[in-house]
Amino acid sequence: QLKLTLDLGTTYQDMHEYALAMPMLEEAYEGFMELKGAVDKTTLMALHTLGSAHMRMGDFDKSIELSQRALRGREKLFGKSHQDTLRTINNLAMAYYSIGDYSEASALYERALEAWTGQLGWKHTNTLMTCNGLAGVYFSSGEYERSIE
Repeated sequence: QLKLTLDLGTTYQDMHEYALAMPMLEEAYEGFMELKGAVDKTTLMALHTLGSAHMRMGDFDKSIELSQRALRGREKLFGKSHQDTLRTINNLAMAYYSIGDYSEASALYERALEAWTGQLGWKHTNTLMTCNGLAGVYFSSGEYERSIE
């Protein structure tokens, strides 16, 4: 039932129905925490999704807080280069970019880009999306030449 709650909350999030999504995502995360603990694949997926929802709603500080927790858990459970870990790094980079912390955003994007490139090559969607995010950070911070590279 918790997985269904998480899936439905994610669907509402994708539809930008945050008033419906947030209670479900919070319930799923809290339920998985209680049932499986903090360092569990499903608990961390729920935490990652909750952080993503806060970012989409513009609550970047909360998104950063939740995404940092998800990142620590995913690094511990999966390692630093696992694709779930890299997805959380990307979300965290986007949140830092959104608050204008280009230094932190670029460091995270660069880390993710190196791992995605090594695992999937330059033509994969995940690599290209991360590269695009990094180019945006470079552009926004006035590093126009780097953004073109």
